[in-house]
Amino acid sequence: MKNFTIIADISIKKAMEKLSKEGSRCLTVLDDNDKFLGTITDGDIRKALLSGLKISDSISKVYNKNSTYLVFNKFNDEQVRKLFTDYNFDLIPVVY
Repeated sequence: MKNFTIIADISIKKAMEKLSKEGSRCLTVLDDNDKFLGTITDGDIRKALLSGLKISDSISKVYNKNSTYLVFNKFNDEQVRKLFTDYNFDLIPVVY
């Protein structure tokens, strides 16, 4: 089973390894209590490295803290289709 989550204090390198391992372009970022904090994509990482961050830096400087997410049992299929279609998302986290 694939796991698309990571903890916010890991390095950019570890996030890259996880993206590669899971075959995804996006991961959800959680705190130590499994609270949703945002998402990180391969594009976020590329931009960070091009801006001068090091591969050993934490993803806390990189991940999207304003990402789109859905709340469990608070959405319908049409809303999900519209989000995926309108914004071309690879992943939309569902939080409890």
